[in-house]
Amino acid sequence: FIDGSTYVVRPNSVITVRNNAAAEGGGRTNVRVAVARGQINVRTEQSSNDTTNVVETRLTESRLSGQTASSFGVGEDNTEDIRVSVGQIETSTRGGEKTTVASGEYISINQSGNIKSREKLLEVPLPAAPRNLEKIPAGAGGATNIALRWQRPASGTTAHYRVEVATSPFFVAAGKVIERDQLAATVFNAGDVRPGNYFWRVRAVAASGQISEWSEPQKFVVVALGSGEQLTITEVTFEYVGGNIYIVRGVSQPGTTVSIAGRETLSDSNGAFQLQITAPKGTRELTAEAADAQGNRDSHRIPFTPDTAQR
Repeated sequence: FIDGSTYVVRPNSVITVRNNAAAEGGGRTNVRVAVARGQINVRTEQSSNDTTNVVETRLTESRLSGQTASSFGVGEDNTEDIRVSVGQIETSTRGGEKTTVASGEYISINQSGNIKSREKLLEVPLPAAPRNLEKIPAGAGGATNIALRWQRPASGTTAHYRVEVATSPFFVAAGKVIERDQLAATVFNAGDVRPGNYFWRVRAVAASGQISEWSEPQKFVVVALGSGEQLTITEVTFEYVGGNIYIVRGVSQPGTTVSIAGRETLSDSNGAFQLQITAPKGTRELTAEAADAQGNRDSHRIPFTPDTAQR
């Protein structure tokens, strides 16, 4: 926004930007956003003191100071909540209450516009395993069991956890494959997971009913057992682009996923592939990984000679 603040709109949310402008002469700035449904996260680290930053809902109006990180949620049942992890905000409710919500605090607002509860903020539990982008081999029966693990929230007291696994990072209803609630432990064993791409997330719930935000989605891939075919990577060439950036070209089997230096691409119908990489100064060897849809995987070491790269 014009004042340097950052707004992150969560999926299935409805917001309206009512104002995002500076006064004549480039002085004081005004930002006003209305939330009708869902949740937004707001950060004002880059905002100056010469700014008015307001988030309004049906039940509240909140003025944010600089150096603040907060979120505003409007539920389907018309209740609301406000979380402040850094800084503070000044909130007025439709019920006539005015309050300051400080760092590490959470308040909930009932349907009448009155503050229902105020308590210590329940932080987000942090996923521990599987690691993001981890690839997990399927078992002999074509599926596998996966232990989802997470850490307890850094603050707040948890009564239980909720876990979701989906085929979409947006966790749309049609893509959810696992939903589990009332989990007391910090681990959940997902059984009979078939080959494919999956995303998982976890949130904590306090005895008071306060619910933490969801953790950031973590992706894992269940790969099928290979057919035994060896995947090759040949005819590798490098083209210098500039700085430490190069274009790598080569040939593998058609439809093979090739990964080099943290970048990934798919070979075409002729087996040719091309991708852009960053090779730090002093690099003399690169590892290229090849994988196909049948679960076959091979790793190749490729000599890297930047002095002979095409320019």
